[in-house]
Amino acid sequence: MNSFETYNDMAFGDIFLHLLTGHLTLLSDEFGTEEFCTSVFDNFLLTSSSSKENVHRHTLRLLNHLHQKVHTSSLEALMKTLEPPKQSSEPVKELYTQLVEKIEASKRSPPEPEEAPTLDLGLHPVAVPATPTTPV
Repeated sequence: MNSFETYNDMAFGDIFLHLLTGHLTLLSDEFGTEEFCTSVFDNFLLTSSSSKENVHRHTLRLLNHLHQKVHTSSLEALMKTLEPPKQSSEPVKELYTQLVEKIEASKRSPPEPEEAPTLDLGLHPVAVPATPTTPV
């Protein structure tokens, strides 16, 4: 049973989940903490993912966008939990496969460190011709 209840299970409807996951992508850095991952996944999304395929699909889409930011131990646990059963639809299986491929690709080639921004503004000195009104 969920630790919360919503009218007609609206929290697990496609419209709400689409808006929620879209807004969660804006909080990508927060997924680096285990506490945040537990709150979002274990205490909300995963409470229904096994019984509602749309929740499973939205969770996989979210992870496809954020997998590099998700806390490592949380991501490992999520991958086991979200592995689609044989009776899952093709879109869910495809999303899971895409996620596995992205994670493997990021393990092979870790992201390059961000370069510090240069202070060069692209402004170059301009020679001004000497005229009688211009001091030399």
